[in-house]
Amino acid sequence: MVVASDLTFYRYSPENMDEAVLRKLFVGREGQLESIFSEIETFARKNSPRFYLIVGPRGIGKSHFLSLLYYDIKSKLDSLLIPVKLAEEEYSIFRASDLFLRILEETKVDVSDILSLEKEDDILYAAIEKLKQVSKQENKRYIIFAENLHELFKQLEKEEVQKLRSIFQKHDIFSVVATAPMIFPGVSEHDEPFYNFFRIQHLNELSLNEIKTLIKKIAETEGNKDFLDEFEKYEEKIHGMEHLTGGSPRLVILFYEMITRGELENVEKAFLKIVDEHTPYYQEIFQLLSGQRRKIFDIVISAGKPVTPKEISKVARISIQTVTTQLRRLEGDGYVRSRPEGRHTKYEVRERLFRLWREMRQPLGRKRITVLLEFLQYWYTPDERNELFTAKFKLLEAGGKTGLKELCYYAEALPTEFKTGALLKLTPKLLELNQQEEAKCEIQKLKEILAETKDKKLEEKIPLYETLYEGKQLIFERKYEEALEAFNKALEINQSDEYALSSKGDAFGYLGRYEEALETFNQVLEINPKHDFALSRKGYALLLLGKHEEALALFNSVLEINPKHEFALSRKGAVLLDMGKHDEALSVFNSVLEINPKHEFALSRKGYALLLLGKHEEALALFNSVLEINPKHEYALSSKDVALGNLGKHDEALSVFNSVLEINPKDEYVLSGKGAALLNLGKNDEALSVFNSVLEINPKHEYALSRKGTALLYLGKHDEALSVFNSVLEINPIISG
Repeated sequence: MVVASDLTFYRYSPENMDEAVLRKLFVGREGQLESIFSEIETFARKNSPRFYLIVGPRGIGKSHFLSLLYYDIKSKLDSLLIPVKLAEEEYSIFRASDLFLRILEETKVDVSDILSLEKEDDILYAAIEKLKQVSKQENKRYIIFAENLHELFKQLEKEEVQKLRSIFQKHDIFSVVATAPMIFPGVSEHDEPFYNFFRIQHLNELSLNEIKTLIKKIAETEGNKDFLDEFEKYEEKIHGMEHLTGGSPRLVILFYEMITRGELENVEKAFLKIVDEHTPYYQEIFQLLSGQRRKIFDIVISAGKPVTPKEISKVARISIQTVTTQLRRLEGDGYVRSRPEGRHTKYEVRERLFRLWREMRQPLGRKRITVLLEFLQYWYTPDERNELFTAKFKLLEAGGKTGLKELCYYAEALPTEFKTGALLKLTPKLLELNQQEEAKCEIQKLKEILAETKDKKLEEKIPLYETLYEGKQLIFERKYEEALEAFNKALEINQSDEYALSSKGDAFGYLGRYEEALETFNQVLEINPKHDFALSRKGYALLLLGKHEEALALFNSVLEINPKHEFALSRKGAVLLDMGKHDEALSVFNSVLEINPKHEFALSRKGYALLLLGKHEEALALFNSVLEINPKHEYALSSKDVALGNLGKHDEALSVFNSVLEINPKDEYVLSGKGAALLNLGKNDEALSVFNSVLEINPKHEYALSRKGTALLYLGKHDEALSVFNSVLEINPIISG
């Protein structure tokens, strides 16, 4: 009995499998195999060579097909042909002579006398003569089986390829059956030696019935009686598989294995991983096409449905005559296929996986991978999809953000009776997580559902979500007063909406109105005492008001609900830092960075903790890490200045800031850092000038104002300095690290 490991071999190296198993699992190509075999036999009896190129995408079964053709010729045409099967990767063939020496080696012919020759032309001539001699003695001709012909041609200089063509034409003792994943310039361009030399045979995708047959044969081969008995249970999922893969045997086998191992939930992950692994192959296909053909081909792929030449012409801005000509060429080369529909002919990409790969390159939130959505609808029942959404949403609420992309797909794949509720839960969460593009997308979906259903609940919610979206955008743009107005407008729609209230509290915090922020967060907590956003932001407001013990208690409350709450953890570290508990703060920041290694706040505050502990070099490295992520991080820039100052590297700091300002002379954060470096170098007048430049850009820049005050102090202008420090305290009465 064949075991699962044998089938894993089949997915990537079918030549390693037993011939009997290969024959049992050969589905859908029997007629094509028989036809090529018959042609080879006919022409072998006439002593006439034949040259075939089997073309099909990766995983379509080319190696399987080639292996069976080799076995058939070896067993049935032994009196006429000498079959020679080269390895799948022949990296050592880079001259014509290498190929013919490999043929001799495979047929166990001693080549030591040939290799003793010095000149390359002599070696090539001697190898050909030896092959002719064997052919004449045995009264047989050679048939060479070569995989990945495009790779083989890449390894050969054009002169060597020309030699091969000449030898095949001059000596009628060679036939070739080769494979390639696509038609490539070496066989399709007019100026190439092998132009129009091979008879092209395309391997098409398996049909739905052929997929079912293949799966049953795999189960029979494995002796999987349970699966066969329950086959009807999986038919809908197999339909989904066919819709997504387009009938790729390799993926059919992968999905069968996942079904039998009970890993249905991981199917789309595994599939997307495989598609992503095809990236070099798909990129190569685009590179092989001329600019015009590439444009047309990309439009066909991106359309997501069969399109007419007229539709392509309009998008491509290329004449319809040229589009039609290029489409015929693309169809002849196997990239697209045509579908007659009434009086029109429409075109679509031949390989469905290619379409999915192309869609995967679209930004999330702007365009969904439509094939994947359709697949989810086939693969899972409506109840299963709803259960998966519910389970994954609970994970998101518990702080797990990794499944966000999946959640959006599960929500969209739900039937309307489930989708409305899912989107109503997901949209505010997306806004809370600052996933603006995604939230906008879901709001649009809710509008589409409203247009269909006239649902009263939606009619109330959509204006609320749109207003909240507007408010979040204004927060992002630092227009905090306008954001506050937007959140108040949202509360006019629903005065007890938790998200609107918590966002309003957040806006108060950004405006430095911490008492009002506290009052607003308390309103949220009256409605929902475990609202982690309100609890954590209330804690932060208390921190900024200098109420460290109260803030610490609140952050600990949030962490009891969700131990991995990044905001609560990072701000707990900030409280400990302010309380002088530097080692404890360091430990907390490390906990945050275990969850999110690029957490800017935790990285910068950990750096400051190290600074306070006298570990200036380590601190500097951390500030540099933050600035790699965000070159405008004000806290990291100012703290880096302190670190460089403590290390006595003021000139270095100045040099770094000047190089950045060459790129952007009006970068207020970098300017303020430069001012600090000048201050540390004792260049107080220059520092004052730089801080004034910052304040022209942003009159409320706290750091620049406070350092300007210091510069004035150093220059002996005490009254002016006092006035500046008072301005800083008007903006922020409690200045925290």
